[in-house]
Amino acid sequence: MAEDLDGYESEIHRLQIRIADIQNRRERVKTYTKHLRSLLSPIHKLPNELLTIIFGYICVENELQDRGGGAALTLSHVCMRWRQLTIACPVLWSAMSMDFVKQHDDDIAADGKLSTIVRLYLDRSKSVPLRL
Repeated sequence: MAEDLDGYESEIHRLQIRIADIQNRRERVKTYTKHLRSLLSPIHKLPNELLTIIFGYICVENELQDRGGGAALTLSHVCMRWRQLTIACPVLWSAMSMDFVKQHDDDIAADGKLSTIVRLYLDRSKSVPLRL
């Protein structure tokens, strides 16, 4: 009787390991399927030229703040393709809008971050005239 119980326990343990393995595989398939679906999204079918035009409308005024780096910076963080497109298009980085009124004492500490963002925009706008 004890041998039977040990055998059942062993079999249950083996099956639990197998169940965990199958569940893990299922999750990987779900993740992979989700990734493949995102690749089929219509946005991926737009040509680079059209995306750049759309980005131009979005980046008409890049409002630079200590909490956010404006539309161009946000677009450049979406995916590798968008990053390459935004960095390759200096006009997207040429418009900047900043609020110089301090709202809080801790805004002084944020000035360092804002100046870093401004330098990034100046660098990426290359020789395109700036719109402030």
